[in-house]
Amino acid sequence: MKYTGIKFLSLVLAVALSAAAPLNAQQASAPKAAMNFDVAGSFKYVLANNTNGNSITQTITHNPGGAVEGRYRKNNLTGFGISFSYNPSTQNFAPSSGSCGYYCGQPNYSISSQDSKFDIEYVPSMEMGKMRPFALAGFGFYIGAGSTSLAIPVNTVVRPMFVFGGGSDFAITDRFGVRAQFRYNLYKAPNLVMNYPTTGQMVKAAEPMFGFYYRF
Repeated sequence: MKYTGIKFLSLVLAVALSAAAPLNAQQASAPKAAMNFDVAGSFKYVLANNTNGNSITQTITHNPGGAVEGRYRKNNLTGFGISFSYNPSTQNFAPSSGSCGYYCGQPNYSISSQDSKFDIEYVPSMEMGKMRPFALAGFGFYIGAGSTSLAIPVNTVVRPMFVFGGGSDFAITDRFGVRAQFRYNLYKAPNLVMNYPTTGQMVKAAEPMFGFYYRF
């Protein structure tokens, strides 16, 4: 009886191990859960061109700022993003030299502006080891809120904006990494001072950006 009991227990143990083996193999071969959503924070530097039109010259200073982003990736060719960014700027308005017409008698104005940008983007990407290069194109709005210590009326201006660019993510861990990108924004020059109309030209703002992302 003693040896019969030992044989029976051995048989039960062998059956249990053989049943658990396929399960363990399935768990070992199961792919990791997809992490298709990420959030990111970045520093940026805004390089905006000057515009000249309607007898007015508008000069925009170059300034640093910041941005936050959220992205969802369904597959390599299908991804979407939303972003919000902010930077202060100083915008100068003056009559155009030699062709200022009616505005020749207007003084030069220097306006502080709180510049915000909000946009949604299409973001295709491709994983290449620890790198994920991406492109982006989208539509949004530029919002410029003028302020000044002078006793002159100023505007808060909203402009439709196109954005496009590209960059790459660099994975440090499965979830955390570095994001470097370059964005190019295009929108109509804002008329922040009521004494001057818009120049009627397009502002082309280049934005090199560097930051970090976290993937869920």
